[in-house]
Amino acid sequence: MYYDSDSSDECYDCRKCGASFSCGWDLNNHDSNQHAYYCDRCGRSFVNQAALQQHLENSSFHYYCVFCKRDFAEREWYGTHMLEYHERCHTCQIDFRHVDWLHRHYADTPDRHSFCLECKRHFSSPDNLKHHLASGLHQERTIECVAPRCQRRFISLPALLGHYDSGGCSEISRDHMDCFTRSVGGRGYIVADDDTHFYRCPLCDKRFLLFSGVAAHVEGGKCANEEERARVGESIWDILALFQQYH
Repeated sequence: MYYDSDSSDECYDCRKCGASFSCGWDLNNHDSNQHAYYCDRCGRSFVNQAALQQHLENSSFHYYCVFCKRDFAEREWYGTHMLEYHERCHTCQIDFRHVDWLHRHYADTPDRHSFCLECKRHFSSPDNLKHHLASGLHQERTIECVAPRCQRRFISLPALLGHYDSGGCSEISRDHMDCFTRSVGGRGYIVADDDTHFYRCPLCDKRFLLFSGVAAHVEGGKCANEEERARVGESIWDILALFQQYH
């Protein structure tokens, strides 16, 4: 409070410490010098801003946001503010100003968090993160669709064949692939036309409804040895190469 004039008949008391002054200007000077760093809620003065700041952050009577420099009167107001504007690591019980800071914290503490920094996803266990990183989302797509105008790429041969089986290619359908595979003799993959499971594995004779099922079965190491599986993969590529020539 500031005063434009004084009066010798009046007494001016400091509401913060009780000191009395005969002059309003003296009270103003006292307040500026002695109570520049004052906590109204607790009725305490501090020697500098750093001491006041430490009090606001550590006192159980304050709900203080260190990011916004705001002191909330109620815990609920503080909690709502933190939920709406900031992020919390519930594992470490640490608050962060922005979600990017939280994500960096996850990435920097892999012993406590299973986090994919690229996808910004947090997983419940290291095994789940491992499976995610091994998925197609994180594998290079090097296999091109044989259809000349499709231009889509895939991470594996089963994924490419699944592209045709699912109707994902506008130029090559599952029916096209089935008919062509039958027309070139099947290379050991075709079973009887009236069999519900149209394809079979040439290594173990297991039956599949889709050609992509055979490829996934073989590539997944479900039967035979690596050399034999490689030969099966090559023969499937031969069929695709022939298909590309005649398409």
